[in-house]
Amino acid sequence: MSMREENLAIITLDILLTDAFLSLAHDLYEGLIDYDAFQEKLKSLRRKKDINYVWDMPFAHLDLPGILKKVKSSGDIEETLYSLVTPNLIYNDLLDAYERYRIIVSDGGFVQVPNVMLKRGSRGNAVRLLAKRLFQSDDLDFYDDEYIVFDKALEEALKRFQKRNGLHPSGILNKTTRRSLNIPAHDRLNLIKLNLEHARWEKDTMDCSCVFVNIPAFMMYFKEDGKNRLKMRVVVGRKKNPTPVFQSYMSYVVLNPTWSVPQSIVKKEMLTRLQEDPDYLAVRNFKAYDGWKKNRKEIDPFDVDWYKYDENSDLPFSFVKQPGKGNPLGVVKFMFPNKYAVYMHDTNEKRLFKRAIRAYSHGCIRLHHPQKMLAFVAENYLDKSYDTIKNMLKKSENTSLTLQERVPVYIRYYTVWVDDDGVNFRPDIYGYDKIMAKLIRKF
Repeated sequence: MSMREENLAIITLDILLTDAFLSLAHDLYEGLIDYDAFQEKLKSLRRKKDINYVWDMPFAHLDLPGILKKVKSSGDIEETLYSLVTPNLIYNDLLDAYERYRIIVSDGGFVQVPNVMLKRGSRGNAVRLLAKRLFQSDDLDFYDDEYIVFDKALEEALKRFQKRNGLHPSGILNKTTRRSLNIPAHDRLNLIKLNLEHARWEKDTMDCSCVFVNIPAFMMYFKEDGKNRLKMRVVVGRKKNPTPVFQSYMSYVVLNPTWSVPQSIVKKEMLTRLQEDPDYLAVRNFKAYDGWKKNRKEIDPFDVDWYKYDENSDLPFSFVKQPGKGNPLGVVKFMFPNKYAVYMHDTNEKRLFKRAIRAYSHGCIRLHHPQKMLAFVAENYLDKSYDTIKNMLKKSENTSLTLQERVPVYIRYYTVWVDDDGVNFRPDIYGYDKIMAKLIRKF
């Protein structure tokens, strides 16, 4: 090899290694899903479906020239690459889950459970197959080919599986549970991968004191030092009114809140009733105003010709439900100011919390046990005791209480995550997984 050929080979190798380094750096930091392409897809869907899809996370593209400069200065390629991996604890847990499910797939995947109903006391080969399937996913601690009796251990294992998959933990093999058990392992692996990739976008550890809401899980967690101090069921936005993915800071609590009625509800539900009887507002504890500004004035509904307006009109009025019985916000709301007008609140529709899929709101987050949340916040972040606050609630006066310390609030969307029960899977209620699956870069 001539000197010229040797130099050319060195230059070519340097280019190839630099390209490989930058590609790896990019993928470690930004992942295999193009964030900008994802945002463009959401923008397109907002126009086509008139649904406000929002995934608003702090995101910055990797400074590739800066990374090259850094590694040239330090000379430590390994440390530089490790620094690009997200500190997101959810990501780390999903990474372990991915490896576990990759092994399951390479070993041939999950066994299929036959189409029969099984419960404690059942016997036969179908029981053996169920036991093997639950052993594969670490729900059952022991299995051998003689496992043909549905015993208490198998019942508890099935309950564990049902809980991990958002199903009613009955311990009975029914149609819904069997369908979930028979989802192929490679499909589960792909779901883990999707969640892994968008977990890379998260640059916070979320191991501090914070509120964490996982939309597909329909759960809220109040964390301190990375541990759940309080958790409860929530109701989130319906498919046509999705709760946005974003973050903010909880800064105050409102006792006995008023409720400003959305214009869509006014036009579709209230207008015809006002036309029939203007006293409709007073009977139901509403007040009407001549606009939306702070200096707005209350109006008498009998002074307005409501027949001048219909569903297509731009109504120049605002309507506010006063504190008290029938207020859809209940007696308390927790405020984390944001441009989406989303907050957490009490509700008078408690029946919805019994359901597995709890996507019924217009975007805000309804709490199953708001009084427990209020007691926790009072104990740790307010200068008034919970007993004092309970007395304030009895007066039905609209009052705001400022937190002594702002609390980070993360509204996130993970259809797969890991906790003490194992790897959890939930339905893709807003279709974000489906979008990402089409955008993920294949090798």
